[in-house]
Amino acid sequence: NTPSIGNLIRERKTSQIYSSIQMGAKVGMQTMEMCLARLVNEGKVLYEDAVSKSSKPDELDRLIDPKIKAGGKPGAQPAGKRTARTR
Repeated sequence: NTPSIGNLIRERKTSQIYSSIQMGAKVGMQTMEMCLARLVNEGKVLYEDAVSKSSKPDELDRLIDPKIKAGGKPGAQPAGKRTARTR
């Protein structure tokens, strides 16, 4: 929690929290969609899995590399189907 987020909560301006978090990306703040997009873009999570977990799928879609959405880069295994890696 940052002072600005705390102020928004105290002033009951919770509808502004999401945009404040977006603006705070430079100082390490991130929304769920930013995190999901990063994981998809890194190939750690499948696009479809991320969209199904997002509360703002349109925002998530905007943040994901278009090549990945088109199937140009393989993602990770879907949840529940992961296998342990061995050396």
